Amino acid sequence: MIRIQRTLDESSEHSIRGETDRLRLRELQQFVYDAQDAVDEYKFEQLRRRMEDLDRRGDNSGRSGRKRKGDKKVTFLRPLSD
Repeated sequence: MIRIQRTLDESSEHSIRGETDRLRLRELQQFVYDAQDAVDEYKFEQLRRRMEDLDRRGDNSGRSGRKRKGDKKVTFLRPLSD
């Protein structure tokens, strides 16, 4: 996708003589933009669904109240009275 965009950018920098060629170039550029938008939307939807699944399972709630492996219990000591 990036290579196509670079090629189109380079083509637009050169003077294109014919109106038909300019129109084709614009249409091709628009197609590339639309394709990139579709890819971005697909990636966003994948991420949204993954987050939704995590929320549904409760994995995304921070602490679920259960002790995790490796958690240590903290004990506070009271000062000894003389």
